[in-house]
Amino acid sequence: MSRIIKVNASSEYNIYLGNNELDNLAKYFNLNRKVLVVTDSNIPLEYVNKVLNSCLKGYLVTLNPGESSKCFDNYLKLNKILLENEFIEEGVKQVNKKAYFITEKGMKNYFEI
Repeated sequence: MSRIIKVNASSEYNIYLGNNELDNLAKYFNLNRKVLVVTDSNIPLEYVNKVLNSCLKGYLVTLNPGESSKCFDNYLKLNKILLENEFIEEGVKQVNKKAYFITEKGMKNYFEI
């Protein structure tokens, strides 16, 4: 059973903690669609592959670890991938409304667009 920690910072988000939560991603997310998985090279491939294999159609982007990867160039790179792979809903100029980060300690709803 997972434990949910609600965080109230500049925006509200949940952190999900538990054993084998990567095996239960469909419980938290709609994976029957295109999913862009953004990770860094510090996350073990075992975890990345579990996420990708849970998705109907998963796309992977692996960035360098660290704060320097949180830059405009990578922002443009991610948006280009979203556009090229038609993540944007027809007639709507907006990508999926939430972005999540999966770490060894849990899943974090990072921001809402």
